[in-house]
Amino acid sequence: MTHLGDWQTAILRAAAAFGLLLSIACSSEPEEPTLSGEPSRSVTQGGPQDIGQFRRIVETNGVPDPELLDEVGFFAEHAVDLPEAECGHAVCVHPMLAVAPRFDGGNWSMAFVGLNTAVDPATLPERPRHLIVIAEGLNTPPDYPLPSFADVAEVIAQALSPEDRVSVVFTYSPPILGHVAEKPSAIATTEFPEWPPSSEPRPNPSPQPYEALVIAGDIARRSELSEYGHRVLWFTRGNLGGIRSPERYRGLAEDLAEAEVAITVFGMGRGYRREVPAAIADITSGNHYYAESPTDLIAAVKTEAETGFLPLARDLELSFEAAPGYRIGNVYGARRAVVSGNTARLMTPTVFIGARKGSTDVGSGRRGGGGGFFVEFLADAEPGARSPAPADVFTLTTRYEDARTGERVEQSSTLSTPLGVGQSPAPEEPFFSDPEHAKPFMMLNLYLALRAQVTLFQAGDCAGALAIEPMMAPVYDAWKSSFDDPDIDADFTLSTRLSHTISRLCARVAPAPPFDFGGGCMYPSLRFW
Repeated sequence: MTHLGDWQTAILRAAAAFGLLLSIACSSEPEEPTLSGEPSRSVTQGGPQDIGQFRRIVETNGVPDPELLDEVGFFAEHAVDLPEAECGHAVCVHPMLAVAPRFDGGNWSMAFVGLNTAVDPATLPERPRHLIVIAEGLNTPPDYPLPSFADVAEVIAQALSPEDRVSVVFTYSPPILGHVAEKPSAIATTEFPEWPPSSEPRPNPSPQPYEALVIAGDIARRSELSEYGHRVLWFTRGNLGGIRSPERYRGLAEDLAEAEVAITVFGMGRGYRREVPAAIADITSGNHYYAESPTDLIAAVKTEAETGFLPLARDLELSFEAAPGYRIGNVYGARRAVVSGNTARLMTPTVFIGARKGSTDVGSGRRGGGGGFFVEFLADAEPGARSPAPADVFTLTTRYEDARTGERVEQSSTLSTPLGVGQSPAPEEPFFSDPEHAKPFMMLNLYLALRAQVTLFQAGDCAGALAIEPMMAPVYDAWKSSFDDPDIDADFTLSTRLSHTISRLCARVAPAPPFDFGGGCMYPSLRFW
């Protein structure tokens, strides 16, 4: 039996963890979905589920590329405490509004929409699952140990339920197909020789993921597997091998999406190249993770098992219409958005039950928090021309298909400000439509701070980049004095570490606050201009 490297062992252990949780969620005779009777759970959209690669670079004293700070992934690492899910539908929608001054004294009117559910995930009916593992060898030649298929079978067979099937593809050149849609028990009781046989030459260790994905799609399309729900778990460093054309990968992903084969990607390694794998996950309505270590890989796969296989709703659309006196500004957190004048449509193909039940539920890591959606509203007139009378800001209409019943659900609500169109309160008295659940706006502020730090640094504006963390520190301190939240603490710690690195790289540069920072000046009574 050949030796397993740490990452390869982690892949197999992670697949086992995935199957173990999957066997809990799937049964041959599923019950009718019921309310859990426990705290409401978050609801998360597909796509990026973390900012692990961004964080790893910061924690190793580097300044990441702004593209690595994915807003959907950032928000997914935050569990937002929402009102209880008592709407009577699969997904409960909670719109909120915050009004505060900007750091430059202008008006900051920001809407947030959070989603949660009272559905018990253990009672969701599910088809038996076919798990296709695409595993990339991670050691470099000549020390390139390959797991025998017996190793794979032994670990996975202990976790999957009898109704499930598993296939394994190794992305060598050419790809090696380990087994196709085998029962875990059958695989576990079969003796396999060392694989590949020692008498045969080793395959080229350069990964060929395109061919491996083609093989996975061909397996999923087999008529005898039509009753199964297929999902590919692709473990990769982002090495595209011989076929490097993003267009070819995009075309393949579109074909797999049409066949309802979702691809979840687990990126690994310090030099991970995410562009193509992340795009494939997005096109196929899969998820994308970056694992910072073998242990983190297991945590990521556990999160996937608790979210990616429990769809609650499909074709979710949030339609915002700005009230008279307002127009739409920036949109954050939506995988797809269309903005035109005073309307915005935010769309996501699928939403899932999240892995976390609240902001302090971090025992299995911060992924699976749910996050949410933000829309900025800009006032049309100058402050002196506005009335201080209470005014509507926006109307939200939510539409989706209940994945359990096929029913189309539609809900609408309107939110108002008591301050008048475009009017701002004092910094120490921000307006929140739901003061007990104001964390999302602090979360957005810290996302905007991190984004500004790396964007300004990349543009050569060291003075502006160095000013962001001191600008946010009083806001964070005021927040911290009233709330204890591990997500917000982790965000500010990351911003502080990033600021220290920028300070080292920009020696003898004095901070100079940028005039276009998009955050809201909440809590502290201070001005920078």
